[in-house]
Order: sequence, then structure tokens, then C-alpha cells
Amino acid sequence: MKSIKESLSLLFAQKKESIERHKKRKLQEEINFIVASRKELFSLKSDLKENISKLSSRLKIANQETRSVQEQINNVLKN
Repeated sequence: MKSIKESLSLLFAQKKESIERHKKRKLQEEINFIVASRKELFSLKSDLKENISKLSSRLKIANQETRSVQEQINNVLKN
């Protein structure tokens, strides 16, 4: 009878260890996914900042060109 109890106890302990390993593996997979997602978000954020900066520069140039054209139009209309 003791042998059966010992066997069941051992099986229970092995199953418990197996479940814990599975939980740890799943948790590590989730952590890895989160880390990879954060890296991707930071990369996208950097790209977005760069694109905003480029667009801002282009907008300034376009505004200057618009003012220049408007001044030329005003000068033509005055003459």
C-alpha cells in the first residue's frame, strides 16, 4: 500500500513540476512578445518623429514659397 502512495505522490510531484515548467515557458513567451513589441513601438516612434521633422521642414519651405508668390502677385497687382 505504501508503494502505491509513494508512486501516486511521485506522479503528482512530476505533474506539478510539468505544469510549473509549462507556466514558466508560457510566461517567458509572453515576456519575449512584450519586449519585442516595445522595441518595435520605439522604432516606429523614432520613424514617426523623423517623418514629422521632415514634413515640418517641407511645410516651412512651402509656406515661404507661398509668401514669396503672394508678394509677387501683390507687386504685379500694384503696378
